[in-house]
Formats: sequence, structure tokens, C-alpha cells
Amino acid sequence: MLQPDALKGHENEELNSVHKNIHNITVNVIAEVQRDLTPYDITSLVFLLYDIPETALQRLTLLQRVSRDISGKDLNLLYDWAVYAHLRATWKYEFLEALVVCQLYGVIRKLGFSVPMVKKLYSTENPVVCHISPMKIALYRLCEEMNSDNLNRFKKTLLSYNIDVSQHETTELVLLELLCCRFISIAKINDLRQLDNECEMDKLVKIIENCPGLLSCAQKIKEAERKLNTKFICNDKNVIHHSTPEVSVSEPNSGEKYTVNEKFTGNFNDIYDSLAHLMEEKLSFVNLKADTTKPNPDTYHIRNTKRVGICYIINQETFYPTKESIENKINAVPLETRKGSSKDRDLLKSTMENLNFHVEISNDLRHDEILPSIKKTIRSKVQDEDSIFILCILSHGIEGHIYGADSVPLNVKDIEQLLDSEDAVKLRNKPKVLIIQACQSRKDKDPLKLIADGPQSSRSNHYYLPKSDFLILWATAPEYEAYRLGSHGSVFIHLLCDIIHKTANKQHFADMCTKVTNNVSLFCANFKHAQIPIFQSTLRKSLYFMNPEMK
Repeated sequence: MLQPDALKGHENEELNSVHKNIHNITVNVIAEVQRDLTPYDITSLVFLLYDIPETALQRLTLLQRVSRDISGKDLNLLYDWAVYAHLRATWKYEFLEALVVCQLYGVIRKLGFSVPMVKKLYSTENPVVCHISPMKIALYRLCEEMNSDNLNRFKKTLLSYNIDVSQHETTELVLLELLCCRFISIAKINDLRQLDNECEMDKLVKIIENCPGLLSCAQKIKEAERKLNTKFICNDKNVIHHSTPEVSVSEPNSGEKYTVNEKFTGNFNDIYDSLAHLMEEKLSFVNLKADTTKPNPDTYHIRNTKRVGICYIINQETFYPTKESIENKINAVPLETRKGSSKDRDLLKSTMENLNFHVEISNDLRHDEILPSIKKTIRSKVQDEDSIFILCILSHGIEGHIYGADSVPLNVKDIEQLLDSEDAVKLRNKPKVLIIQACQSRKDKDPLKLIADGPQSSRSNHYYLPKSDFLILWATAPEYEAYRLGSHGSVFIHLLCDIIHKTANKQHFADMCTKVTNNVSLFCANFKHAQIPIFQSTLRKSLYFMNPEMK
């Protein structure tokens, strides 16, 4: 039993009270207790109690398979543990402590213990006695805090370390797999209930530091590792963590009102209400008249009005850290889920389809999948009759770069070069439009609930598009943020789609971009935020998404 050298009088009294009732715990009683537990509770107790991770993983994997059909009570996982562990003098105390850690207070009462007394005795903050490794408890706390989004991130991250845990449905099983393959190691407790080897949690800590909301778990695991490894020198590294800036929308100054597309009245949600028809109704351009009989030599010709071209949308919504991003310290902060991005994706899709574009969509591509995916789309989807190619990327970003779902950035120049390479012969002499919803930097502090699409950025020189027939439209200029409202989507995409919808029959795209820049900047300024879209063009003619009305 691990305990302090001296116990105070009242603590002795509490301990004596536990001693009086400890004999209520028997091997057969544990078998009965298991019948009242859920598979979730059984998983937690097995994770805490089993000393051999290989055995725990094997038994819990079986429980995972059968629990879909039966409760798992007939597997006798806790009974089997008790049969093996009852030769130790402390086994009953181990079981009681595990019940406290898992907050199974109903079971504790049925065993005849005072819940307040037992909770105080086994307080995780300042335990009087300790039978289960503090590291096991710290890892169990991680299991409690791990939500489904972070568990999916965790699994994808481990794939970058060549560890496939996709078959495991709970964090406990994933951690047991990591113990079995020695990715992490926990200080074991020998038969004398003493720690007899070193903890190694460095790689795990670095991963969960990059999962939103798990920084406190990482810190607790590091602290447990430091305390347990008293015989070793621990070089704890300072971890810098900043949350993605979120700000509460406040009412604009009553004296300052901006009008955006005639419908903006000064409240952030108004713009989304005014554009609701873009999301809820099938867009129709039937009333827009266009003369297709007189080609204009100063405009790009639309060969087939029933199929104007290809619009390829890459929607990066969920992100996870990888071995590369962690070891190379690519991100100063975890990349959080881009809530609302699917709304932008769907709005772009409906807008472009109603302009007679064929739309292709990819979601959550790794950085090394983006260029091959674009190349594949060009080769297999672009047809000779297509007049325009549009690529829309919705992601986190830093200046000149967008992020893959694996949290590794990709230089936009590489995308531009691909679109002008031998792999894109089908696009030669055709206008190519690149629309990017992403930040080009991140401020250290931000007072809007607006969310910025990017982590900390470094400054770099503004780049120039040297090749012809390109237009690239960024949601914001270098050194500025691009904002989303999580429940609706981004300001930039909504205003862009609204302007396209209203003016596609009479304005060329460069003029539309200018209007987008004005409306977005005015809208965000009304909330004391700076977002300024920017576009660069090497187009040689005026680009219309449909043949314009002839004067």
C-alpha cells in the first residue's frame, strides 16, 4: 500500500471505518456487482484494475464485440480479475478505489461504505492512500474528457505513426493498444504495490496538446509522469497554447450603419437571414436574360451554356495533429473544427450548379492528397466543352498557405503551378479561378462569436501570379483574419454567393470581386473587425459566368 509516512487522527478514523467494511468485498460479491454495471462501467474498471495491458485489451476487445448483442455481464471480466488478484492483501482496496475513481457511488453504498468518507479517503487531489497508479488515473481522466471528435482526431494522428486503432471504439482500448506496442509506458506496480519502472508519456502528451480542449489532461499526465519518475530527470517543456479566437458579437454603434447589398441592417445575424433563400431554396436564374448569339472578342467565350465548366470544392472541416506537424512544431495551436464550413460548401454548390457548372466535392483531404486530388479532377472531369475551371478551398490558413486536414500547410503557389502545368493541359487558354476561404494570419488577441480561420502566421512577401488566365480571390488580405459564424458559415462565402446570384448576367467576375471586397470589409468594420478580401488577376479578357446581356 502506498501512503504517506504519517496520517492525521481524523484520517486514521476514516481509514479504520473503511477497514471495518472492507470484508464486505468478496470474489463472489464482485461477480454480483458486475451484473449491475454497464459495458461502459466495466470497461473503465478493467482499464484501471488489470495490470497487464495485453490481457485487458484482449478481454475488452471481446466485450466490445459482444456488448452490441448482450450486456457483457456474462464475460466475468471483474470476477476473473478478483480470482487472480485476491492473493494480494490490497486487492479489496484496489477495487474500492477504482469504484471511487469511476464515481460508482451506488455500488459503494451497496457494499456498506460511507460515500463521503470513501471519497475523501481516495480524493484524487490529495489521496490518503493509493493503490492504483496515479498515471492510470490520469489516463482514465483523459478517457472521460475525450469526445467523439477528438477520438477521431486521435485515431487519425496515430495513423501517421503507423498505428492503426480504427477498430477500437473507446479511448480505453486505444490507450491499451499504445501500452501494448510500447508507444507509451506506465509505471507498473509490483507485487509489493510499489512502482518499479519509468513512465514514458512524451509522445502521447504532444498529441493531446494538439487536440482542442485536452490541454489540461496533457498537463495532468505530465505532472503524474514527473512525480512518478522521481529517479529520473524530467525535462518538461513549456507548452504555449492559445484558443482559436472567438468573440462575442456586440451591437454596432447606433450612429454608424453600413448597408451591405441593400439588406444589411447592422446586426450580424441579419446578413444570414437576408441570404436564407440561398440555403433553403433552389436558386433560379431563369429571369436573367443573356444574349448568346453575339460573342464578344473582349470576353472569354462560353462554349456551352448548359455546361459552363467545372467547380471543384475542397472542404476542410475537421483537423487532427500528425507526427509530422507535432515533431516539426508546425502549429502553435491546435486547429479546431471549422464549424459552419459545410454550410459554405453547400451554398457554393447550389450557387454554381444553378449557373450550370458541374460541381465536384472533396472533404477533409490531407496536405499530400490535395494536389493529387486536383490533378485527378482535371484529368477525369474536365471536358473539352468546359469554358471555366473554378477551385474553391475552405480551410484554415496562414499567409500564402492553406492547411490539410492533417494540420500540415500547403503553399498555394504549388496549386497555381499545378493548374498551369502539363498535368492541366485541358485548362490551357481557359480562365482558372481560385477562391480561398482561409486566414492569411492570426492576431495574438481578438476582442468578436466570430471565429478566425487560421492559427499563428509568419510574415512573408506578397506573391504575384505570373501566368495568364488566372484569378485568385482570397477571403482576406495578407496579415488579416477571415471570419466565420459557426452556426451559419463565413461572411465572405455568403456575400460572394449573393453577389454572384444577383449580378452574374451583367457583371464580369473582377467587378464582382471588387464588390465583395467592399461589402465584406464594411460589414466586418461594423463589428470593429478587419477583413479585407483581395484578388489578383492575370485574366486577359472579361470573365462572365454566363453570357452577358448585350447593350
